[in-house]
Amino acid sequence: MAENKISIGISAISALFALGSLIVAIIALIKSNLFSKNSLNKSEIQNLIAMGNLEVTISERISNSRDKVGDITMIISPLASKKKLETITKDEELTLEAQIKVLDSAVENNLNAYEDACSKYLDNKIDTERFKKTYHTEVRQLVENQNLNSVYFNPLTSKFKAIMKVYDEWNNLEK
Repeated sequence: MAENKISIGISAISALFALGSLIVAIIALIKSNLFSKNSLNKSEIQNLIAMGNLEVTISERISNSRDKVGDITMIISPLASKKKLETITKDEELTLEAQIKVLDSAVENNLNAYEDACSKYLDNKIDTERFKKTYHTEVRQLVENQNLNSVYFNPLTSKFKAIMKVYDEWNNLEK
Protein backbone atom coordinates (compact mmCIF):
# COMPACT_ATOMS: atom_id res chain seq x y z
CA MET A 1 0.00 0.00 0.00
CA ALA A 2 2.84 2.37 0.83
CA GLU A 3 4.35 1.63 -2.55
CA ASN A 4 1.07 2.49 -4.17
CA LYS A 5 0.93 5.84 -2.35
CA ILE A 6 4.52 6.59 -3.38
CA SER A 7 3.73 5.73 -7.01
CA ILE A 8 0.64 7.93 -6.95
CA GLY A 9 2.65 10.73 -5.33
CA ILE A 10 5.41 10.43 -7.93
CA SER A 11 2.81 10.32 -10.72
CA ALA A 12 1.11 13.42 -9.31
CA ILE A 13 4.39 15.29 -9.05
CA SER A 14 5.28 14.23 -12.61
CA ALA A 15 1.87 15.41 -13.81
CA LEU A 16 2.39 18.76 -12.05
CA PHE A 17 5.82 19.15 -13.67
CA ALA A 18 4.33 18.28 -17.07
CA LEU A 19 1.51 20.78 -16.53
CA GLY A 20 4.04 23.41 -15.43
CA SER A 21 6.16 22.70 -18.51
CA LEU A 22 3.09 23.04 -20.72
CA ILE A 23 2.22 26.39 -19.14
CA VAL A 24 5.79 27.66 -19.56
CA ALA A 25 5.81 26.50 -23.21
CA ILE A 26 2.52 28.29 -23.91
CA ILE A 27 3.78 31.50 -22.27
CA ALA A 28 7.02 31.27 -24.26
CA LEU A 29 5.05 30.77 -27.51
CA ILE A 30 2.84 33.79 -26.80
CA LYS A 31 5.81 36.00 -25.95
CA SER A 32 7.70 34.77 -29.00
CA ASN A 33 4.77 35.69 -31.24
CA LEU A 34 4.54 39.14 -29.64
CA PHE A 35 8.26 39.73 -30.12
CA SER A 36 8.01 38.51 -33.71
CA LYS A 37 5.12 40.86 -34.51
CA ASN A 38 6.90 43.74 -32.81
CA SER A 39 10.05 43.01 -34.77
CA LEU A 40 8.07 42.83 -38.02
CA ASN A 41 6.42 46.17 -37.29
CA LYS A 42 9.81 47.75 -36.59
CA SER A 43 11.16 46.25 -39.81
CA GLU A 44 8.24 47.65 -41.79
CA ILE A 45 8.78 51.07 -40.22
CA GLN A 46 12.48 50.94 -41.06
CA ASN A 47 11.64 49.99 -44.66
CA LEU A 48 9.24 52.94 -44.94
CA ILE A 49 11.87 55.28 -43.52
CA ALA A 50 14.47 53.95 -45.95
CA MET A 51 12.03 54.35 -48.83
CA GLY A 52 11.32 57.93 -47.75
CA ASN A 53 15.02 58.71 -47.51
CA LEU A 54 15.56 57.28 -50.99
CA GLU A 55 12.74 59.44 -52.36
CA VAL A 56 14.28 62.54 -50.77
CA THR A 57 17.69 61.66 -52.24
CA ILE A 58 16.16 61.18 -55.69
CA SER A 59 14.32 64.49 -55.47
CA GLU A 60 17.44 66.35 -54.34
CA ARG A 61 19.57 64.80 -57.08
CA ILE A 62 17.06 65.72 -59.78
CA SER A 63 16.62 69.22 -58.38
CA ASN A 64 20.36 69.85 -58.07
CA SER A 65 21.11 68.59 -61.56
CA ARG A 66 18.23 70.65 -63.01
CA ASP A 67 19.54 73.75 -61.18
CA LYS A 68 23.01 73.14 -62.62
CA VAL A 69 21.57 73.06 -66.15
CA GLY A 70 19.74 76.33 -65.43
CA ASP A 71 22.86 77.99 -64.03
CA ILE A 72 24.94 77.07 -67.06
CA THR A 73 22.18 78.18 -69.40
CA MET A 74 22.23 81.60 -67.72
CA ILE A 75 25.96 81.85 -68.43
CA ILE A 76 25.60 80.74 -72.04
CA SER A 77 22.62 82.91 -73.01
CA PRO A 78 24.41 86.27 -73.30
CA LEU A 79 27.33 84.66 -75.11
CA ALA A 80 25.00 82.89 -77.54
CA SER A 81 23.23 86.20 -78.23
CA LYS A 82 26.56 87.88 -78.92
CA LYS A 83 27.50 85.07 -81.29
CA LYS A 84 24.22 85.46 -83.15
CA LEU A 85 24.81 89.20 -83.50
CA GLU A 86 28.44 88.48 -84.50
CA THR A 87 29.75 90.74 -81.73
CA ILE A 88 31.46 87.99 -79.78
CA THR A 89 35.16 88.24 -79.00
CA LYS A 90 37.54 85.33 -79.45
CA ASP A 91 37.81 84.86 -75.65
CA GLU A 92 34.04 84.90 -75.29
CA GLU A 93 33.71 82.38 -78.10
CA LEU A 94 36.16 80.05 -76.36
CA THR A 95 34.21 80.49 -73.12
CA LEU A 96 30.97 79.73 -74.98
CA GLU A 97 32.42 76.53 -76.44
CA ALA A 98 33.65 75.41 -73.03
CA GLN A 99 30.32 76.23 -71.39
CA ILE A 100 28.44 74.30 -74.08
CA LYS A 101 30.50 71.23 -73.17
CA VAL A 102 29.73 71.82 -69.50
CA LEU A 103 26.04 72.21 -70.38
CA ASP A 104 26.04 68.94 -72.32
CA SER A 105 27.57 67.22 -69.31
CA ALA A 106 25.03 68.82 -66.95
CA VAL A 107 22.13 67.76 -69.19
CA GLU A 108 23.42 64.20 -69.25
CA ASN A 109 23.85 64.26 -65.47
CA ASN A 110 20.26 65.45 -65.15
CA LEU A 111 19.09 62.63 -67.41
CA ASN A 112 21.14 60.17 -65.34
CA ALA A 113 19.29 61.38 -62.23
CA TYR A 114 15.95 60.73 -63.94
CA GLU A 115 17.19 57.37 -65.23
CA ASP A 116 18.16 56.31 -61.72
CA ALA A 117 14.80 57.49 -60.36
CA CYS A 118 12.88 55.65 -63.08
CA SER A 119 14.90 52.50 -62.38
CA LYS A 120 13.92 52.70 -58.72
CA TYR A 121 10.29 53.21 -59.77
CA LEU A 122 10.39 50.15 -62.05
CA ASP A 123 11.97 48.06 -59.26
CA ASN A 124 9.25 49.20 -56.78
CA LYS A 125 11.91 50.58 -54.42
CA ILE A 126 9.94 53.80 -54.00
CA ASP A 127 6.28 54.71 -53.64
CA THR A 128 5.15 54.26 -57.27
CA GLU A 129 1.93 56.26 -56.97
CA ARG A 130 3.68 59.28 -55.47
CA PHE A 131 6.50 59.01 -58.02
CA LYS A 132 4.02 59.02 -60.91
CA LYS A 133 2.16 62.03 -59.48
CA THR A 134 5.42 63.91 -58.96
CA TYR A 135 7.29 63.11 -62.16
CA HIS A 136 4.66 62.24 -64.79
CA THR A 137 4.83 65.62 -66.51
CA GLU A 138 8.60 65.95 -66.20
CA VAL A 139 9.29 62.54 -67.75
CA ARG A 140 6.87 63.27 -70.60
CA GLN A 141 8.49 66.66 -71.25
CA LEU A 142 11.98 65.13 -71.25
CA VAL A 143 11.16 62.42 -73.75
CA GLU A 144 9.06 64.67 -75.98
CA ASN A 145 11.61 67.53 -75.98
CA GLN A 146 12.80 67.77 -79.58
CA ASN A 147 16.31 68.91 -78.56
CA LEU A 148 16.77 65.88 -76.31
CA ASN A 149 14.72 63.36 -78.26
CA SER A 150 17.01 62.92 -81.24
CA VAL A 151 20.20 62.80 -79.17
CA TYR A 152 19.22 60.98 -75.98
CA PHE A 153 15.99 59.08 -76.59
CA ASN A 154 16.59 57.20 -79.82
CA PRO A 155 14.93 53.81 -79.19
CA LEU A 156 17.88 51.94 -80.69
CA THR A 157 20.85 53.77 -79.22
CA SER A 158 19.59 55.39 -76.03
CA LYS A 159 21.18 54.45 -72.73
CA PHE A 160 18.14 55.88 -70.93
CA LYS A 161 16.00 52.76 -71.20
CA ALA A 162 14.30 53.17 -67.82
CA ILE A 163 13.09 56.69 -68.67
CA MET A 164 11.71 55.47 -72.00
CA LYS A 165 10.06 52.45 -70.35
CA VAL A 166 8.37 54.62 -67.71
CA TYR A 167 7.31 57.12 -70.39
CA ASP A 168 5.83 54.30 -72.46
CA GLU A 169 4.05 52.82 -69.43
CA TRP A 170 2.46 56.16 -68.54
CA ASN A 171 1.74 57.52 -72.00
CA ASN A 172 1.12 54.59 -74.35
CA LEU A 173 -2.66 54.36 -74.45
CA GLU A 174 -2.58 51.09 -76.36
CA LYS A 175 -1.26 49.21 -73.33
